[in-house]
Amino acid sequence: MLAWLRAAWVLAAGAFTLVVLALASFNSADPPTAAVAVPNEPPLNLCGRFGAAVAYRLYEIFGVGVWVPVLYLGTVLAFLASGRALTHPFVRFIGACVMMIAAGGLHNEWFPGVGPVAGYQAGLIPMSLSLELHEHFGVGASLLFLMMLAIGAIVMADTLVAMIPGAVASSLGFLAPIWNVDWSGALASLRERVGAMFPQPAVATAAPRARRGGSKAAAATAVVEEEEEEEDEEQDADLEDAVEEADEVEEDDAETDDDAQDGDEADAAAEEDEDAVAASAVTRTASDDELRARLAKLPVKMNTKTASAQLSDADIPRTPDYSGYQFPTLDLLDEPEGNYSEKAAQVAQDQALVLTKTLNTYGINGEISEIECGPVVTVYSVELEAGTRVAQLKSIAEDIARALAAPHVRIIPNMAGSTAVGIEVPNKVKEKVRLKELMSGGQAQGMMLPMFMGKDSSGEPLVLDLAKMPHMLIAGTTGSGKSVCMNTIIMSFLYTKRPDELKLVLVDPKMVEMAMFADIPHLACPVVTEMGKAAAILEWAVTKMEERYELLKEAGVRDIKTFNAMGEDELRAQMNVTDDAEWA
Repeated sequence: MLAWLRAAWVLAAGAFTLVVLALASFNSADPPTAAVAVPNEPPLNLCGRFGAAVAYRLYEIFGVGVWVPVLYLGTVLAFLASGRALTHPFVRFIGACVMMIAAGGLHNEWFPGVGPVAGYQAGLIPMSLSLELHEHFGVGASLLFLMMLAIGAIVMADTLVAMIPGAVASSLGFLAPIWNVDWSGALASLRERVGAMFPQPAVATAAPRARRGGSKAAAATAVVEEEEEEEDEEQDADLEDAVEEADEVEEDDAETDDDAQDGDEADAAAEEDEDAVAASAVTRTASDDELRARLAKLPVKMNTKTASAQLSDADIPRTPDYSGYQFPTLDLLDEPEGNYSEKAAQVAQDQALVLTKTLNTYGINGEISEIECGPVVTVYSVELEAGTRVAQLKSIAEDIARALAAPHVRIIPNMAGSTAVGIEVPNKVKEKVRLKELMSGGQAQGMMLPMFMGKDSSGEPLVLDLAKMPHMLIAGTTGSGKSVCMNTIIMSFLYTKRPDELKLVLVDPKMVEMAMFADIPHLACPVVTEMGKAAAILEWAVTKMEERYELLKEAGVRDIKTFNAMGEDELRAQMNVTDDAEWA
């Protein structure tokens, strides 16, 4: 059994040494850091990639206070090696953890911009606790953390803490001569010297002068003057007694009037308190109204288009001259929402007011300069005061989301063409983007295979050309809209391309996703639902692609658009065709 304990101690000591070396040699540019674009490779940490990862996570979660429990565990190992007993080790470890949290909280209160991990300088857990306490107690949060630090130290090392006062007193023993000085006598001597430098009238200085000079005549004069002073003082005392008796009589007469006025004064004081409370409430209301009026003047960019009267089939880029083929009309599609812009603008103004108050609550000075409202998210541009770090804004992102009643917010540190910081907030009511308004916007002009995907975060129509990105992957979690996206792409082709311009191969392993497109004339083959047939049809498509590349090579062109633009005579001359059979 003793051998097993020794082996366990060796393993624990090795792990402790590994953690200490990893923490001591931590480099903020080692992976898995996000502070630099290109992390160090290999890592500079003495314990390699493993040590860099361990040190990064410990500093990220607990901050520099993690050294407290680490050093405590080292002390426990030293006690075990020396054979000495350590009482209540687990309770003491809890005290070390309390000290760690308190140290991290003080770090965030006093030095929030200094720390090993960018964005989490004091550690995630201490920063969260510090922000909560600071919100409720303000500067008193530092006092609470100091109390936690003292309590944790007492729990972890009670004997050592009890020795601190005596050790401090012993270390300050060299100051004993200063403590033993007769400060009262020194002050009296200083007072006498100041009096000698600035002499008083003869009455006050006659006796001291007589003592210094030693003259009998001067001493006699001083005695006479002292007797005269005593007589004057007696007369003054009698006069003061008479005045005091007269004042007492007047006070007795005024007591009755004072009692009568007490009730009136109390009522007046109560009225003054009510007026003060009402005035403070009016001031707060006035400030809220002023802030709301200032935010109402901000421009709210709304890129939603709701003028359904302007929607026309003529705006869709297509060539309708194909043996009587008729394109589907826009009448088959749903109309866009009519009043979404007004609702979104009002909600954005209200959220801007709450956002401004939240930033002021957490001590971040910033002003909202612009509001950009999209169909799904709203972006608030905030101009931060000089000297305010973006990391401070990121650290309260969850608190901002809670204040705005949003599931989350995204901080955009750099916005193109602006010095402002963006705060992206999901809309409570999302706009339903209709395909009809996208097709009639004119954004698809000049595109070979336009895809009306929807709207971007700022509300601008998102129309892409598949010919410019022939390899496209649509991915996402369950319910994120993959099927809707694919249906939209196919509908875009049906509205813009004739069957002779475009052929589709649809593979549907689930047998239910593409069933509604089974009868469209653009299919090169029926919708494929069997995997064996899917492999065969894809092999055929690859063969056709290689054949077309050969034709493009012989014609001396780069793409199919240029090939189709060439005339028959030009193609025959370019490809050296001699007869119709070869041309066919």
